[in-house]
Amino acid sequence: MILGAPYWNEGSRLHVQTNNPTEEQIEKDGLRPYLETCGPTASVNCLDALGVDILIECPGMYIPQSEEVLNDFLNDPVNYPRLSKILPGVDPNKVHGNRVPDYYPLAVADVFATEGKFYQVLKWDGIVAELKEGHAVQICIKVPGHYLAAVAYDDATEEIIYHDSWPKRTKTNGFALRMKRGEYDSNVKDCVVVYTGKKAV
Repeated sequence: MILGAPYWNEGSRLHVQTNNPTEEQIEKDGLRPYLETCGPTASVNCLDALGVDILIECPGMYIPQSEEVLNDFLNDPVNYPRLSKILPGVDPNKVHGNRVPDYYPLAVADVFATEGKFYQVLKWDGIVAELKEGHAVQICIKVPGHYLAAVAYDDATEEIIYHDSWPKRTKTNGFALRMKRGEYDSNVKDCVVVYTGKKAV
């Protein structure tokens, strides 16, 4: 049996990090090979799998990409005073906000009015328990240092199902990939962000 976020298996809800304005700027400036919006895109993949409304509306015809707006929030100087309170020892002016998982609950609350909870330590069993509750979890692999969206768990195969927003890394479209415990234990960081789909209080 597979348990997870309600829409984990809908490919139309997959977002990739290779087609937004920030990534276009990085590419034009020749700053590859590493991409910068995997965190915001993993977050959006979690939220969309939960059925959260992630549509960003402008007064005109343009519809911004959701991960781009989330990335903007995390790197907008207007938000630095509030981000500073989350990690007093870290200067938001000197870090890429999208790389700091502690910041995501505030960001998704302000951008999508949705609850997120940061855990400094949550290991395999905790992740599986969250997925079985119908939640989604933003995880980060150590090598190459990259965020993923864990969206379901397969009891039969004992695998986490996740979306990877960087298609070239997996040579697939990044949808509904699988990870066993050995790979998780050896290459996934302990800190995660859990999304329930509930409205932020």
